[in-house]
Amino acid sequence: MSKKVVIFGPWVGEFSYETNWWIPEIRLVKKTYYNDYKCIAVSSKGREILYSDFVDEFIYYTDDLESQRKYPATYGEHINGIDIIPENFQNFIDEIVRKHQDQYDVYHYKPGQFPIDSSRTFSDNPFGEFINYTASPIVKDEISEQIKFDNSKDTISILARLKDRENTVDGENWNPKSWSKFIQKLIVELDLNIVLTTIRNEKSKGGTFNFSKYDFYKKYNDRIKDVIIDGKTAVEKQIAVLQNTTCSIWGGTGAVTLAFFANTPVFTQQTTDNGHRLNFEWQKRLTDNHKNVEVFSKYKYGKEFYDSPVQEMFDKFSNYYYKLKG
Repeated sequence: MSKKVVIFGPWVGEFSYETNWWIPEIRLVKKTYYNDYKCIAVSSKGREILYSDFVDEFIYYTDDLESQRKYPATYGEHINGIDIIPENFQNFIDEIVRKHQDQYDVYHYKPGQFPIDSSRTFSDNPFGEFINYTASPIVKDEISEQIKFDNSKDTISILARLKDRENTVDGENWNPKSWSKFIQKLIVELDLNIVLTTIRNEKSKGGTFNFSKYDFYKKYNDRIKDVIIDGKTAVEKQIAVLQNTTCSIWGGTGAVTLAFFANTPVFTQQTTDNGHRLNFEWQKRLTDNHKNVEVFSKYKYGKEFYDSPVQEMFDKFSNYYYKLKG
């Protein structure tokens, strides 16, 4: 084993910035400059699959430390108008560096050393190496069993995005009543089974709507299943859901690019402010030139998006679904 180690992290920023720019960046940096080094990455629990092709060890935050992570923005936390790596997370990785200095020559590569600015986030070909991900057979089989229905109908997955900012509704949320009507129409009119990709809502960090107390959820409980995205294999479970369903529907979130990395069919509802950010060349290379990708982007961020009509969303998805099925 090499007596040199490179430690990447700590990542405390947005999930989409991690998948889209940080991980491709350090994958290429590692292979170009530190190929003979032991490689360690530090991020949140459940994200190991995203790093597994090039790191030797993945270290995640304790539950207590993770609970202190707030307002992720770009590569850090948004505090007093700037994005920083908070002191408690800096202390966490400093301790990891110290533990390795007795045995290794240590190089610490931090988020932000190569700025993740608009020259990268709006680039067709940003710096980095981009790859597709596949869930392991064990996790894929586990999810396959979990989402098995007692019928032969098509099954789709839905990520109904929910995020609050400073206790106000974020401008990319769709009205939960609209989601409720939309999902009912998918079941009744398109005769589909539904898998709800459920991520615990942590206010500023986001999550998904919990529909378990809604009338439609109780009425059609034989056609709906939940998959809770948590634990050490959280992201891998999410990829397995994508790979075990006919297609997925995502609300307004940049994290929809996970479906691109999984190269699975996806329909996404986006604001006009962000929809154009899902058609870059690097994304199309992951998805066979967006062969089975549709971005529905008509309404502005905020109230216009929140109140956008259910029937139009349903019609757009129906056209996409029938085209996908051939």
